[in-house]
Amino acid sequence: MTTITITLENPIYNLGRNAEYGTISVDLNRLPQNALVYLFDYGLRQVLNDSIATKEDKDGNKLDVAAKARAKLDALYNGSIRTRGEAIASDPYEVEAFKEMKRHLTTLLTKQGHMRDIPKGTKNRFEYAVVRMLSKSGKPEMTEREYLLYHLANTKIGQVIKAQAIAAVDLRRELAAEEADGDDTLFAPIDAEDGDDDETK
Repeated sequence: MTTITITLENPIYNLGRNAEYGTISVDLNRLPQNALVYLFDYGLRQVLNDSIATKEDKDGNKLDVAAKARAKLDALYNGSIRTRGEAIASDPYEVEAFKEMKRHLTTLLTKQGHMRDIPKGTKNRFEYAVVRMLSKSGKPEMTEREYLLYHLANTKIGQVIKAQAIAAVDLRRELAAEEADGDDTLFAPIDAEDGDDDETK
């Protein structure tokens, strides 16, 4: 038996697309145990089934749908799932590491030709290239965050990039602190006469 404790604000959900039928507020404190169990079970089952909605790649080849479901479950286990409206990363160290890892992987994808022939107007070219590459090789699809997180956690270059990200963020913070404690005259306009030598006056 598993006991789960989470902290949530009472949610407000749209009814219909773009709240066509208004909104509804849910008082979570009023939900009994059996309702919470139902919602958790239903939601988890739905997430896993959503992950296998696409059963063929763009060329019509069948995908390993069970592997896609396992990959989604692994993403849930390691907390790398991306929710609607969630940024790729919020922690300063993560932001730096994700930025550098994306730069590194984009270079590799470009060299291997995966960044070619991407439809015009594609919002996330990187994620499109990753999903297409994985689908063609019969591997489970990943979001941009999942792909970056995987490489940060499971590759040697990922370990290096994480260490460099920590050092870079810490250095910027130190420099910002030094500037904040510095002499305000550094930022004051320089009087042209101040640069004259005493001997010339």
